[in-house]
Amino acid sequence: MAVTVKQGVDKMAAAMKQGVDKMAVTVKQGVDKMAVTVKQGVDKMTATVKQVVDKMAVTVKQGVDKMAAAMKQGVDKMAVTVKQGVDKMAVTVKQGVDKMTATVKQVVDKMAVTVKQGVDKMAAAMKQGVDKMAVTVKQGVDKMTATVKQVVDKMAVTVKQGVDKMAVTVKQGVDKMAVTVKQGVDKMAAAMKQGVDKMAVTVKQGVDKMAVTVKQGVDKMAATVKQGVDKMAVTMKQGVDKMAVTVKQGVDKMAATVKQGVDKMTAAMKQGVDKMTAAMKQGVDKMAATVKQGVDKMTAAMKQGVDKMAATVKQGVDKMTAAMKQGVDKMAATVKQGDVASGRRGRPPLLSQ
Repeated sequence: MAVTVKQGVDKMAAAMKQGVDKMAVTVKQGVDKMAVTVKQGVDKMTATVKQVVDKMAVTVKQGVDKMAAAMKQGVDKMAVTVKQGVDKMAVTVKQGVDKMTATVKQVVDKMAVTVKQGVDKMAAAMKQGVDKMAVTVKQGVDKMTATVKQVVDKMAVTVKQGVDKMAVTVKQGVDKMAVTVKQGVDKMAAAMKQGVDKMAVTVKQGVDKMAVTVKQGVDKMAATVKQGVDKMAVTMKQGVDKMAVTVKQGVDKMAATVKQGVDKMTAAMKQGVDKMTAAMKQGVDKMAATVKQGVDKMTAAMKQGVDKMAATVKQGVDKMTAAMKQGVDKMAATVKQGDVASGRRGRPPLLSQ
């Protein structure tokens, strides 16, 4: 019976071993299926992670593009602001140049007015000098005329006095002759004395008439000389007046010429100021254009810098994405290897061995 029991036990043991072997095969098949499922899950997870990485890279690149665009817009706005500032500065400088030009022209105008006023004062002073000279000359003519008249009057008085003396002398001579004749003819008849007396009276009357005639001639001659002197004085005064008018006209012409010269000089100075102003404005425009060109170059350089920075960032994102994908691939491979190894390690040993 013991043998029978042992045989029964051996059969039962063999049957149990066969059952265990079947169960081990089944378990191994389940583990292999699970490993395939896990690997498929790892592959899906890896693909998902790579998609996320790609999306993240796209998002980062889009962010970089937006940031680059925003920076470029900022650069453009800054360039516009700088150019507007340059334009305003140019306008302000030009306005300052215009104010300076107006001030210089006002100074030139004031200087021209001052010079013209000086010319007018000089012309007025010269005219006053001419008037004073004319008055002085006229006063000299009047004095000379009065002197000549006084000389003529004195000469007439002297001539008249000489005539009177001559008449007295003649009368005295006639009286002496009459006395002599009377004495010489005392012996002659009374008729002859009376005839001599009558002759003496007649001669005296003739002498008086002659003296009157001579005095009248002297008065006429004096009057004629005085009239000539008056006419000469009038003529001289008229000549002085004409000369004064001519001199004044010359002074006016000279003043007008000087004023024209001042006007031409003023116009030339203003033209010079206008040319200087135009040159300064052109310089401001050139400076503004140069500054704007510099701003454009700086803007282009900054945009290029932004583009290079964006390209560098994108390259970095691409490298980082590739590195992350490689990391995901390595992790997936490690996971797969780990699953297989752990699956194999977890298999129960075959009881038949």
